[in-house]
Amino acid sequence: GQTMFDGADGKPWFPLEEHRRDVPLNRISAYLRDAVVAVEDHRFHKHIGIDPIAVGRAVMRDVRAGGLEEGGSTLTQQLARTLFLTASRGDWMRKGKEAVLALMIEQRLSKTQILELYLNRIYLGGNVYGVEAMSQNVFGKPAFDLTLPESAFIAGLIRMPSALWPWSHYDRAVQRSHVVLARMRAEGFITAKAEQQARATPPRILSDPGLNRGAAGYAQDYLRQQFKAEFEDDNPPDWKVRTTFVPALQREAERAVTQGL
Repeated sequence: GQTMFDGADGKPWFPLEEHRRDVPLNRISAYLRDAVVAVEDHRFHKHIGIDPIAVGRAVMRDVRAGGLEEGGSTLTQQLARTLFLTASRGDWMRKGKEAVLALMIEQRLSKTQILELYLNRIYLGGNVYGVEAMSQNVFGKPAFDLTLPESAFIAGLIRMPSALWPWSHYDRAVQRSHVVLARMRAEGFITAKAEQQARATPPRILSDPGLNRGAAGYAQDYLRQQFKAEFEDDNPPDWKVRTTFVPALQREAERAVTQGL
């Protein structure tokens, strides 16, 4: 069975389990592994979990661009956030916790293990977590079989999953994949010729699989976190969880915020 969250009207709203399929690192295309490292944390194999150089560069860039141009968080910090911290953004206390957790993760796991966990747990919009589930939804194939342009496409979604949701912002997601390809070339993962060929082949995606839109995910993620914090893993199957949310209002509110931003 499946634990369901109901809206205020008592009708089923969404399931507890997100779309996720864990796979070993060797079942993920090398293109995709390289694409994620190149665009999210190109010093991944050199740092100890935090990267002062990237943080300094990101701060400078944010000040100049007046917005979130570059993350500055290492893959390990992003993993710490995904696994252990709630979704509130930009609070310095939380940044500190994230850094401490990242250092602890790096002491206990190898870079290979960290990358594998990251690729299986990263949030990619809607209620999809991990590159295997996203690859199946976007391209109808396992992450192992992704081509270079497809890999760059998925790696590009990590930074802003709802703004680059493939089924509503395909062109934007393709543009973002070109940024990923340029980073891969700059880091020596691919040749200029491979980059050109990949840019000339925009990936074909499946029609909308009817997943929840990235933008409609905030309330649901919050409720999932509350539920898991309350019951940890001690949840029998088939629970019905009553919430006070009105799904239609929540959708409109989040759409208004997304458009405003």
